[in-house]
Amino acid sequence: MKQEYKDWFVEHTKKYNEHRLSEKVLSRGFGSYNIQLESFWKQEENRKYTFYNIKMEDVPFYKELNAYIDSLHSYNNTFYKWYHLHIWGEGDYFKEHTDNHVGRIWSYVCELKASDCNTSLLVEGNDVKEALFDTKTLHEVPPIKKGTRMSLTVFGLSKDFYPDE
Repeated sequence: MKQEYKDWFVEHTKKYNEHRLSEKVLSRGFGSYNIQLESFWKQEENRKYTFYNIKMEDVPFYKELNAYIDSLHSYNNTFYKWYHLHIWGEGDYFKEHTDNHVGRIWSYVCELKASDCNTSLLVEGNDVKEALFDTKTLHEVPPIKKGTRMSLTVFGLSKDFYPDE
C-alpha cells in the first residue's frame, strides 16, 4: 500500500480520537471528508484491541486502494464495503486464529504504523507487514510490549453468500 494512504489513515484516526475524547462523539467530519468511524474495544480470552470501521466511500482514495487490493488476489465474486482499522496498545494481542467466518473468503492486512517494539502480524509463523490470505490461514498478533501498532484489515465477502450486494 502506498505510504501516503497509510499516513492518511493514521492521521485521520488520530483526529477522530482527539474529537472523540474531547466531545464524546462517535461520528465527526474532518475537513472536506465526513468520516463515519465507529469505535469498538474488544477484550475476550483470545484478543484485546480497539478497532474502527470506516465506510470505504468515506476514504478519498478508495477507488485506487480497492484496485490495489484487488490486484493482490484472484478470487472471483467477492466484495467489501468497510475498512477496519485496528489499534494495538501495550498489552494488546490477538492469539492465533483464522478469519473463517460465515461469508468471508479472504483477508487483507497492512501495517499502517509499527509499534515501538516492532511486534508484527505473524502469518503462519512469519512476520509480515502486508498480506492477503484466505480465511483458513492461521495468523496472530503477539502482545505489544511497547508503543502502539496500527493496521488496516479488509475482509473479502462472498457475493454468493450476500446476493443482495
